[in-house]
Amino acid sequence: MKVHVQGLGTMDIPQDSLVSDLVASMDKHLDSVIVIMESKPVPLDTPLKEGDTLRVLSVVSGG
Repeated sequence: MKVHVQGLGTMDIPQDSLVSDLVASMDKHLDSVIVIMESKPVPLDTPLKEGDTLRVLSVVSGG
């Protein structure tokens, strides 16, 4: 199944993938990103479907 990740382009991922699967496939830590779909943050357990468009934002923290 294909999804579009802004800044990276189209990615081919397995059917029944979750947002967390996509993030893991990008070699990012789950607690270091926020995923935006349809202008709203989505939980990592959100199922993906063909043609979804997402933004994956890195979270920076520190003191």
